[in-house]
Amino acid sequence: MKRFFVAVASFALVSSLTSDPAAAQLPGNPVYAALPSVGITLSGDYGMGLVTDESARTDFFGGRLQLGLPAFSLWVSGGAYDSWTGPGMEITMGGGVALNVLKARSLPVSLSLQAGGGTLPCGSGCTTINAFAGPALKLNVAGAVDIFHPWIMPRVHVTRFNVSGGYRDQVGFGGSGGFAVNLPFGLGIHGAIDFSIFEETTSDAIFAERRSPLVVGGGLHYLISIPGLGGL
Repeated sequence: MKRFFVAVASFALVSSLTSDPAAAQLPGNPVYAALPSVGITLSGDYGMGLVTDESARTDFFGGRLQLGLPAFSLWVSGGAYDSWTGPGMEITMGGGVALNVLKARSLPVSLSLQAGGGTLPCGSGCTTINAFAGPALKLNVAGAVDIFHPWIMPRVHVTRFNVSGGYRDQVGFGGSGGFAVNLPFGLGIHGAIDFSIFEETTSDAIFAERRSPLVVGGGLHYLISIPGLGGL
């Protein structure tokens, strides 16, 4: 059974690195490290681009559904994204996978390999596809392993702009860091800050990034435990 879980996670990890719309970072929302909790986690998120120019502001409202297992975690996500300079609220969807490489209560840190992707309409006949991959390092705070989870995650990030059958790619790097706090009765709060840098591949306005390089976000989550799956 363990080999089966590892095989499924490995396949999802490779698949999410492609430009498949089913795989996601959601524009306007930080890239979150998967919560280490075993069970089903429902998350509600708000994200905002930090910019000095009001015309370049972005807002995101959405949520995530995560299935956490001892060997790996899978999640799907979706929401509404508003770039303020675009046509208004647009729907974005995605998902991803995190494969646990190092995870134990006795260790000061845990490590997972995480990847995902997502899609966003960008006008008539235009779609933006995001894909990312990177290691997520979570700190195990002494005496609070099941309560407080700070984390950091560097990543490689690829954005593809599909317009009328053609496409352009941007390759960049990013990083995010944040925390999750688990409260009694399954409730919790989380937050993150995210930064990304992309190369400029074109001056054509239709391929503009339409996103802030610095994004903050936060929200609430609720864990539904599944007996028998095990823990850390």
